[in-house]
Amino acid sequence: MNIKRSVSVILAAFCLTAGANIFTANAATVSPEGIAASENVGASKDDQIRDLKAQLADMENRYYSLQNEMADMEANYQHRLRMMEEDLMAAENKYSAARAEADEMETNLNKHIKSLQEENTSLKTNNSKLSNDNSTLKNTVAEYKAQAEKITDKYNAYVNDILRLDVNSDGTLDAADASAILSIYAYNSTNKTPITTISDYYIKRK
Repeated sequence: MNIKRSVSVILAAFCLTAGANIFTANAATVSPEGIAASENVGASKDDQIRDLKAQLADMENRYYSLQNEMADMEANYQHRLRMMEEDLMAAENKYSAARAEADEMETNLNKHIKSLQEENTSLKTNNSKLSNDNSTLKNTVAEYKAQAEKITDKYNAYVNDILRLDVNSDGTLDAADASAILSIYAYNSTNKTPITTISDYYIKRK
């Protein structure tokens, strides 16, 4: 638009110059001196008109050439503008896709962190329960061990007690007990099914 305005101003200037020259020539022909020199001025005026026409034609050509250049520049500008808009749109799409992917990754990561926290809490609870169970088991083992020691002590005392040979359980060891023991020995020596308890001995005696 600035180039068009400049060309219009130049053309107007030339037109004004031509008009001024024509006005001057006409004025000269009215004066007495002008009448005398009108013949010499006529030839130069025609030359000036031809020069002005040639300059006007050249300016018109330059004007059209500038118009074509401006049209090419505008077309190139529009093309570059479309390319930039397409690049911007592609960049926005890439950004949107990357942002969506990042949001999804963040959501999955938060879910995973929450799952790990819940698992950690569960492990702590299980660990506490296992510690309690371990303590209970230790206490139970200690109780069984104490009971076993008591039973062992009682068994050892019974084994070492001579009254375990009291067959008839009358509180004394006498000839009756010795006779019973000898009878058991004689029976077991002559039978395939031996007597292993005192009650079996008394059953056999019946």
